[in-house]
Amino acid sequence: MRVPTIFTAEKIAQTLAERYGISDVSGATELAGSSTGHVWKVETGSGSTYILKEFTSTFPLERVAHEPELVVHLHKKGLPVSQYYPTVSGELTWVLEGCPVNLQSFLTGTPAQQCQASPKLLEDSVKLLADIQLAMADYPALAFSMDEDWFVYRKDTVRRQKKLGDLLGLAQALEHDNQYKDQIVSDLEWKLSSLEKAHQMEFDPTRFTYGNTHGDYNVGNLLVNGEEIVGAIDFSNARQLPFVSEVLRSYTLGAPECAEAVIDLENLRQYFGWYQERLSLNEYDLTMAAKLSYFHIVNTGFGYHEYLVEGAENVGSLIGYSSWNVKLAKWYEAHEEEIAEALGSVAR
Repeated sequence: MRVPTIFTAEKIAQTLAERYGISDVSGATELAGSSTGHVWKVETGSGSTYILKEFTSTFPLERVAHEPELVVHLHKKGLPVSQYYPTVSGELTWVLEGCPVNLQSFLTGTPAQQCQASPKLLEDSVKLLADIQLAMADYPALAFSMDEDWFVYRKDTVRRQKKLGDLLGLAQALEHDNQYKDQIVSDLEWKLSSLEKAHQMEFDPTRFTYGNTHGDYNVGNLLVNGEEIVGAIDFSNARQLPFVSEVLRSYTLGAPECAEAVIDLENLRQYFGWYQERLSLNEYDLTMAAKLSYFHIVNTGFGYHEYLVEGAENVGSLIGYSSWNVKLAKWYEAHEEEIAEALGSVAR
């Protein structure tokens, strides 16, 4: 269940006056729900508009404090990101009633729609991704993911079988008239049947190109005005990753044909070519990209866990996304050699 907010419009006005010296708040509206907490649009009599972000108490301060610090770094580099504001005592993120809170500028733009990006938006977005990664190169190293320890943990077949098996048991126990039951059961059965193949895949993490990156980069985290990108948002998952994993995922969440969990290989090759104009990936990155994504999708219980264990309310979007990922993994499995050849040619 979603955790209730600690704020009301009146409390937000009082908080901004006391903490930020902003005394002319004229209104506050909660925006579409966030999986991390609550997001408020705050308007003032002077015409300034802000975003007040309230994390749930399950997010410790040290886990979320990096986002505004990183975005301040990117803002100084001239990238299209929000401006974060410190409190009167100089804090970018602070805690109220156990919940981390921060304040940032409101970027005027429309959220781009996933799997509806035009060729221009695809090109501009992947070049912006490379620019963000380049700008983060001199930022302190973030936590690693998809490194050697990550692979070892996920290749623990017994642990993975239990995790996915437990989720499958919960899915099978759902009421017969649950509209998501059959799809969830089918997805989890496929994951369990695919674990052995995934765990037999050989990866050499030392050969991937790693670095600080957004962590959840896709057109859904871009604000646009027409076809012009006016802002990149939500750096809460920023970490060190193989760059290729971020590039491939951003394509599949942007290109129109990917809505059906299929990929136009020539368009994919062009997308990676645009990226290579800014930042180079090596041949190992490119030829292993689809295998890396397949491995990750097979092993994760994301979406199913949030619904079956945590009781998340946004079940439609969670299961829709997770089931789409399963379809995409099956496409990767069926076209493994063609993907490697198409992307390998970019390096050559």
